[in-house]
Amino acid sequence: MMIGRIATLLLLFGSVSSWMTGWDAPFYHHCPPGQHLNRIQSAHDNHKEDRVWNFYCANTGAVSTAGCALTGYLNGWDAPFTYVCPGGKIMTGLASYHSNHHEDRRWRVLCCNALTPLHQCHWSGYTNGWDGPMDARIGNNAVFTGITSTHSNHKEDRLYRFHICSKKPINGNWGGWGAFSACPARNCGTMTRTRACNNPSPLNGGAYCPGSATDTRPCVARCPVDIDLSMKVCKAGFEGKPGMCNGKVEDVQPVCTFAAPIDYRNCNWNLSLKKYTCPDANLSQLKCCKYTCITHADEIQQAENL
Repeated sequence: MMIGRIATLLLLFGSVSSWMTGWDAPFYHHCPPGQHLNRIQSAHDNHKEDRVWNFYCANTGAVSTAGCALTGYLNGWDAPFTYVCPGGKIMTGLASYHSNHHEDRRWRVLCCNALTPLHQCHWSGYTNGWDGPMDARIGNNAVFTGITSTHSNHKEDRLYRFHICSKKPINGNWGGWGAFSACPARNCGTMTRTRACNNPSPLNGGAYCPGSATDTRPCVARCPVDIDLSMKVCKAGFEGKPGMCNGKVEDVQPVCTFAAPIDYRNCNWNLSLKKYTCPDANLSQLKCCKYTCITHADEIQQAENL
């Protein structure tokens, strides 16, 4: 019977030499800064009437390196105890010593500040039976925040339960917009500004911010457009047959550039109407042709040959 029980313990936990604590020995195990307990193993020996222990820690971003405090002893010999870390703190260590006379242990708990809000806290069921092995573990979204225990003088052992909380999901919220990027030298194109999902950032599986992280806008309402240097335009007040300006060819003057709305096409020579037209004028409600008698040497020749 004893051989079978030892074989079971070895199968569950490995050799006795792997335990972090010794029989009847005092110990104080605490996690490294920024980590918390996430697994507790134990095995009982009826001859020693004591338990050996393993403690495992994890860094899930839940616990602070500040605000840590070790309690006094929480129980008397053979007495039950229940303790939950105050102020939403998280359990990061345990200390204990054994009495061969009482065949029992007294306990202290180390708690540290949490870096995340906690919710859905509850007590686990008993994580061991009398004289039986223990393997209490939690996932990355949970933390130990307390412990309760009761002792049996007949069994000379303790049963243990743990207080467990989940890390509360936090949905992300947008921070403020940054400045717009610089426009190109000619003020054509677009400018962009960005924002970050960091007010707060999503936490513990919370949702990312809705909407876009970028905002793009046109640089200006109108954009300079280069056209052929041979294009000409009538002087103010002269509007007539293209190229003639009321029959006075000498009254035409050269023009190199003119302004047109962004993304709108240049004026086109309409052979049937014998004038330049603006294909996008109806859409823009603007006349992108400054004068009706803008002329081009090749197109004038074509018009005169009609």
